[in-house]
Amino acid sequence: MDSSAGQPPSGAVISLIYKTITGSSDSFARSSVYNLETGAFELRNVPSGEYILQAVVTQVSMSPGGVGILFESDSGRTPLAVTNSDVSGVVVTTSRGISINGKITVEGLTQTPDPGRLLLRLQPSIGGILSGDLNTLAPAAADGTFHIDGVASGEYRFDMAGMPANYYIKEIRYGGREALNNPMIIAGSSTDTLEVVLSPRVANIEGTVTDGNQQAVQGIQAVLVPDQHRDRYELFRAVTTDQNGHFRMGGLPPGDYRIFAWESIEPFGFFDPDLLKRDESRGQQLSIRESDNTIVNVKMIPSGLPVR
Repeated sequence: MDSSAGQPPSGAVISLIYKTITGSSDSFARSSVYNLETGAFELRNVPSGEYILQAVVTQVSMSPGGVGILFESDSGRTPLAVTNSDVSGVVVTTSRGISINGKITVEGLTQTPDPGRLLLRLQPSIGGILSGDLNTLAPAAADGTFHIDGVASGEYRFDMAGMPANYYIKEIRYGGREALNNPMIIAGSSTDTLEVVLSPRVANIEGTVTDGNQQAVQGIQAVLVPDQHRDRYELFRAVTTDQNGHFRMGGLPPGDYRIFAWESIEPFGFFDPDLLKRDESRGQQLSIRESDNTIVNVKMIPSGLPVR
């Protein structure tokens, strides 16, 4: 349903978005059917799971004076849980959205780093499921200002691409509210400003992974996991030890972490909350401050240890 017209849109792309094991998102539209007259849609052969049901509407119109064609997109989304039976009666309301204005500053500096490289976007979030395909990447101007168009009402998390490795995001505030560790809530015709503060005072970790015989272990992953805010997947780091069992992690935000080195682990298995809960006490605790250069010796977690 189009919120402004009160009628079904003349065309819509319907898809289901889901969270992957790495915390990113993917989508599919299996056998998607859309009725232009009634707005009814159907997706078939959907596995059980938690999703965001998304509708994207593309409208084509002539620009003023008939010079060219404008492509304008409305969108809408709603959370959806699929279990062992068909789901019916789902309603998705689409809207044009608003523009969000923002400003990037660097703590202790008057100019942003390489502003032409910084690309900003808001990732829709419902129930922890992220989708980055509703809002295109918006560049930052030379003075650090930016604006993101077409933002519909809802819950979002901020994302940035192109940031130099020697900076980290220290603070995000939207309308004066903390939005780094909490999602942003955007409603109606909000005129709130999005403020992003970067800091060059990143931390670094160097270390060695050793086994039970105090021998360095090569080709094993050292994994840094935040103690809090584990829904912020950008705080996770995983690097592989070299022939001397040595590893290095750079560009780290300060905070409390645990570092693990499993002898054997499935790809991206460290994102599994159950695995982390099981091995929590086997990780080495680290409290990292700004500009720290920390050296650690990490004990490998052997395969086949009994569950604690």
